[in-house]
Amino acid sequence: MTSTNHPTTSASRSPDAPVSSHDATVAVPAMIAGSPSPDATVAVPAMIAGSPGPDATVAVPAMIAGSPSPDATVAVPAMIAGSPSPDATVAVPAMIARRGALGSGVRVAAGVGFGRGRHAHQLARFCGIVLACWALVGGRGAAAQVGDSWENPWAEARAYYGAQDFPTALRFAIEAAQRDPGELRYYLAIARIYFQLGQHENATWYYDLYLEAMRGRPFTGPASYNPELARAERDSAAQARGDRAAEPSVQPQAERDVREALLARIEGGPALTETGGGAWATWVSLRRIGYANPDLAELVRLLVEALRREADTAFDPASPRVPHLTIAGWTAQAQRYEYARQAIRRPDAFDGTRNAEELPPLPAGWHFAMGMVEYLQQNHERAAAHFDDAISQDPALLPAHTARLNAWLAAWQRDDAALDAALRSFTQRVTDPTLRSFYTAAVHARRERWSDAAAALTDLLTPPAPAD
Repeated sequence: MTSTNHPTTSASRSPDAPVSSHDATVAVPAMIAGSPSPDATVAVPAMIAGSPGPDATVAVPAMIAGSPSPDATVAVPAMIAGSPSPDATVAVPAMIARRGALGSGVRVAAGVGFGRGRHAHQLARFCGIVLACWALVGGRGAAAQVGDSWENPWAEARAYYGAQDFPTALRFAIEAAQRDPGELRYYLAIARIYFQLGQHENATWYYDLYLEAMRGRPFTGPASYNPELARAERDSAAQARGDRAAEPSVQPQAERDVREALLARIEGGPALTETGGGAWATWVSLRRIGYANPDLAELVRLLVEALRREADTAFDPASPRVPHLTIAGWTAQAQRYEYARQAIRRPDAFDGTRNAEELPPLPAGWHFAMGMVEYLQQNHERAAAHFDDAISQDPALLPAHTARLNAWLAAWQRDDAALDAALRSFTQRVTDPTLRSFYTAAVHARRERWSDAAAALTDLLTPPAPAD
């Protein structure tokens, strides 16, 4: 499925970009392109601790027009709570929009220490400085559309974030993380989206998830994903929780409950019932509630093992006898193989794309099960085609040889060549003399070779001569 209506971005906003308190916003005039010198500055309302009033300002260097990349930084005077001196500065990502209008404003968020004293809580809400401004650079309009499809959820998330449609951006960011749970930057992006939504509890949880996953790992990525920057943002989100600022983050209760239910069903079964229940249904529920966690990769592995184990125990591949299942039973059997195949689908690129050619081939067991569904629905030729595919993939799958022979025996239009070929394949693989004689007689009778059929039945019914 592809999306047809893409958001238009009015600013260069991205979940890659650092954020801080949802409420810590001030208008910054974007009239800085073409500054007369690198020393030019722009006034930013300094509504921070110790500020005498909303008209007070702090000088911010305006050397950001035409910044070469989202990783560019600008030194911002750190004259806020706990700053050692008025000359101290902190480097923050410049996050410049591609193009803006004169006089337009952007959000400025904080990312430095909160300090102590009566202004600390106020500063926590306005927490430090991450400068994002409009600049008149380049020739590309700010309203340019993003044209990626739904097959690329990460690109969709970035596009909707840029359009400030944060609920939709969240949905796509979670989908990206579910498709590739090992890509850690998705979790930081989810934290930032929750921050923009003002859901600081969830934001704190996902910041902690990212920081824990990055613990002990060397950081070599873009500056906007630096764990230290993420930690400062996390502190801002935690402080915004008010009375719960000092408490650790907590995974949403629904996610914990459904995850535990999934593990219980994986361990105790069933993996999939004929009505669609079992561990697979719980897995679907887990995804639908927005579960995004690096441990999803391990949950997928356990689920796939459970589905395959349940599928493989439904019949004995070394026995020529076909199990007696209903259409619903064989459909569920095919679904176990198909769902296991879907669950292990993984992207081969960072952007979260996934294509049909990335899927592993359907296994022999799936073709066997689907052949039985077609057989019971009296679609004998289609059933035989599935059994052909099953045997092609696994020649030692004996029940498929039996089932194929049954399909051609029951076919509405007799196919003598197909009958003979199926019988040869069956007798080459099956060593049971009773079954060999029975099916030989059945094929002769289907072809109206009555004397040959009688001879085969005579062999079947004649007891073996006693040994001397």
